[in-house]
Amino acid sequence: MRDDEEMQKTNTRGGQPTPPEQGEGKLELGNISIEYGYMCQCGEKDGPSQNKDWFSAVTDFAGKSIDPYFTNDAFFSVCDGHGRDGDKCAKYAANRIPRRLKYNLREKAKAEGKQSAGDLDEDDIYKTCNKAYVDCNKAMRDQTFDIQTSGTTCTSAYIQGDKKRILIANVGDSRAVLGRKGSARPLSYDQTPYRGSERKRIRDKGARVLSLDQIDHIAPTIVGTDELIPGTKEHHDYADLIEGEEEESGWRIWHQTKPSPGTAFTRSLGDIIAEDLGVIANPENVMLNLEEGDDVVVLATDGVFEFLTNQSVIDICTQFKEEGPLKASKEVISRSKEYWKNYESIIDDMTCIVIFINSI
Repeated sequence: MRDDEEMQKTNTRGGQPTPPEQGEGKLELGNISIEYGYMCQCGEKDGPSQNKDWFSAVTDFAGKSIDPYFTNDAFFSVCDGHGRDGDKCAKYAANRIPRRLKYNLREKAKAEGKQSAGDLDEDDIYKTCNKAYVDCNKAMRDQTFDIQTSGTTCTSAYIQGDKKRILIANVGDSRAVLGRKGSARPLSYDQTPYRGSERKRIRDKGARVLSLDQIDHIAPTIVGTDELIPGTKEHHDYADLIEGEEEESGWRIWHQTKPSPGTAFTRSLGDIIAEDLGVIANPENVMLNLEEGDDVVVLATDGVFEFLTNQSVIDICTQFKEEGPLKASKEVISRSKEYWKNYESIIDDMTCIVIFINSI
């Protein structure tokens, strides 16, 4: 059975998604204990709306047979799909990446003569995680759904309880945020054309970086004067920029001579057409070594952060900690949704996973 057929078999009933859209639980993971809660909510758009967000909460990473390489490990992720088959891309990545990561880690630990995946050094873990994302991206090509202009982001947290550490991996513009003694600390950074290093990579591949209005010649290009592509003024200074302040909002990635693909971020899973323009599936990784005062880790898709800052999300979670992580997840989405109602004509899909760290 193909992976996408298996996914649809287990995740649909009568063509409609049926897995739980919200849930919570507690885990004792060796040297740490956590409470987790998640909510995945379809947005509100003109006409019928398909939720293109998805998530994974692999709380039994060791499996039913209790794999000795992963006795106190867990895995969480949020995925934000886009394009015609973005929902299928998001579900596929949420299902495939933890499986590939587990396989890669086990094989690496065996090859190194380690007793568990936790005994691997950080560099080896980074490499196995990178391979899991890249392998997932390659495997998507063999599925029946469209990935020419469809794809997904994926931000994940792999928890190794015995080592008291969490590996954050990010592709796209979903986010991971740590709450440390009430203060928000980013664990990921949005991969968009506004980041200088990301913009340089895609420009080196010949991509244009313009907003929809700029490519339609409605808005001028404020920064940059070199006409690298005939008829367009392109920004070529690779400093980080603030969207809407130093340049036009809504920058996207375009072919030199065609008004496509219009990808909004510089890394994704899928998006075959954009790959030729420098869009890659390799994640940026951060290893968080937990310490006293690390209270909460939040994973959420970009719909949550359209109006809420990292700090405001952590503040909400802190406020509702006594009521549990599911309540905190619901409240984060509810408050973001109110901003969407007030300032936009649609509401984006939103997914939020809250992980409270109760003891280290």
